[in-house]
Amino acid sequence: MDIGIWITNLFNLVVNGFGSLGIVFAFFILVIFMVVQAVIAPIVSEAVLASAGGIFNSAFPTYGIAVAILGGVIGSMLGAATAFYIARFGQEKIAHYVESRNIKEIENPNLWQKSLIFLMKFIDDDSEDFAKIIEERGFLIVLVGRLIPFVPFDAVSYGSGFTTIDFKDFMVATTIGSIPRVTFFVLLGTSLGDVVKKNGTLFLVLTTIVAFALYFGYKFVVAMIRRRNAKKELIEADTNEGAHEETPSENTNVEQQSQE
Repeated sequence: MDIGIWITNLFNLVVNGFGSLGIVFAFFILVIFMVVQAVIAPIVSEAVLASAGGIFNSAFPTYGIAVAILGGVIGSMLGAATAFYIARFGQEKIAHYVESRNIKEIENPNLWQKSLIFLMKFIDDDSEDFAKIIEERGFLIVLVGRLIPFVPFDAVSYGSGFTTIDFKDFMVATTIGSIPRVTFFVLLGTSLGDVVKKNGTLFLVLTTIVAFALYFGYKFVVAMIRRRNAKKELIEADTNEGAHEETPSENTNVEQQSQE
């Protein structure tokens, strides 16, 4: 069977399944799934929202898009709060658990172990960069991070939890930023859903392009943050070295004045 036809048939099968459940039940499934994906880090929230846009629009033509946006916003807020508290209160325990059991060294990790390894990337590497920026700007950085489509939603949530940012500020920024973000991805998914119903192959090509764009956009942001931090640390190091070099000369001047 042609892969394009297979994708179209699979999409129609999922749409029919959600349609048979009813819009209320489908709404709660979306909210729950958004919370679950925040815990199981390899599942990307952006993909969930885009999928919801395509599925809800096809399964419930009248109110599908509005319900998908509402469920996406509520689910994003709950998922963000969950990720925030996991990072804030579970960071040391997670790191100890992973290190004590040498999970990183396992050749064929299961899904749970892969999730922990992925989470450790935030703790060990990326979170350090996000944490520095978030601690410096707090509310504004979280808000901007929510508004930029190619900045991973969960990365900002976990990164915020590793910092001292106030939970109230975090949630207010998340709520404000989630509305346009969710709307964007739901409408994107709606357009992709219309494509997959007509041409599964074209849908596969478009989703691949979008995935690569989001991935490289994220990499660009991370690289930019790291360059900024490296430059700042270099300036601070030069300043400290300059201060140390000036100290002996100042002491010498004092000694000369005393001798005179």
